[in-house]
Formats: sequence, C-alpha cells, structure tokens
Amino acid sequence: MKLFDTRDEYHNENLIAPDDDPVTIFESWYASAAEHEPNSPNAMTVSTVDETGQPWSRMVLLKAFENGSFVFFTNTLSIKSAHISTNNKVCLLFYWKSLHRQVQVHGQAEPISRSEAIAYFLSRPLESQISSWVSDQSKPLESRQTLLQKLKAFRASLPSPLTAPQHWGGYRVVPQRIEFWQGAEHRLHHRIVFDRKQAGNSESAVSQDRSQDRSQDRSQDGLGLFHKGTILNP
Repeated sequence: MKLFDTRDEYHNENLIAPDDDPVTIFESWYASAAEHEPNSPNAMTVSTVDETGQPWSRMVLLKAFENGSFVFFTNTLSIKSAHISTNNKVCLLFYWKSLHRQVQVHGQAEPISRSEAIAYFLSRPLESQISSWVSDQSKPLESRQTLLQKLKAFRASLPSPLTAPQHWGGYRVVPQRIEFWQGAEHRLHHRIVFDRKQAGNSESAVSQDRSQDRSQDRSQDGLGLFHKGTILNP
C-alpha cells in the first residue's frame, strides 16, 4: 500500500518568537486545541524506554498542566510505570491535527503524591473507578469474558465508599526541553525549541526547578526557567 499522494497543505503563520515564554505558548496552544479539536485535545503520546533500550509509546490523557509541568494518571503496576521506575526520562507528544501543530516534551517523570492521586480518582465517573479496580493493566488475560466476569463479581460486592486502589497513581513530567512545531507552506514548517536552564548537576537542577515551579507565578516560570528559544530547520 503506497500513500505517496496522501498529503495535506499547511497555511499557518509563525506565531512564536525566541523571546516568548514556552509555558504561556503551551497554554495558548492548548486553549486553541480545546476549541477546535473534535476529540480529546488533552490526548498525548507518552514514550518510555525498557531495560533493553527498546522505546514504547502509548496514548494517555493529560489531566493537569501545573507550574509548567505535565500531569497524567495511571496504574503504577503498568508497563509504563515499570519503565519509569528504572529510567524516568520520558517523551510526550501532542498532535493537534486540525491546527497543524505538535508539541514535543522531553523531561523526567516524578510520582505524584498519594493525596493527589486519590483526589483525581474520586473525581472520575464510578464506572471508570471500578475499571481501575478490576483491570490488571498490561497483564495477560485469558479472554475478554474473564474480565467481564471479574467486573460483575466486583460490582456485586461493591464497597461503599469506593476508594482508590493502592496501584492507582500518576506522574508529573518536569520538562527539560519543549519543542513547538507548526505546519507551513511547502513543508517549510516552523520549529522552535526551548531548553531548561541547568544549575549544577541535573538532579539538583530538577529539584531546584521544581521548588521554583511551586513558588513562582506560572506566567513567570518559562521566562525564568528556560533559555531563549532556538529556531530549528524544518
């Protein structure tokens, strides 16, 4: 199957300058995506690497963008969590097709607090909460019917109130690099990347940056924590 003739033409103007704040840019782009994308503007690819160096990717939902960091929730016994436990460097990718825009984020994933995980869990619809209890995410399953039987049994003895299982958690991705991509005419796309400032070794820098993240106003985070943007060839 050849797809040589399958292509879109892009007609966007460059809206980003090297002196712009990447945090503010992301917030603005996300607001546009929320308005124009027909489904799940908060969908993003999360890529991890296993112990052999093999990359793995999957779609998850961004559930918070706080102080310049990206938050998502998951089963902490999942494959992605196993990868993060041994190598917490991850890559996020947002693609908003209707806007011809991508955002790529390289960063380090840090576990969120138990209280944050519970707060989000309790905000979910009941059926989604139940699914988190009955699914051993990523583990082999004899059949779909086996899962449905487990679901039926759990509902029959549903505890009240339903609390978050111990394996429920999430991660906060602290960005070290953010690249914005916007389609343009004749494939001369607009690309600009912002790298996080480092002070000393990377671990202390991340810790220091995270402390600053929590104490500074969001509108100042990117300007204070990232270098001036670098324009890239398309």
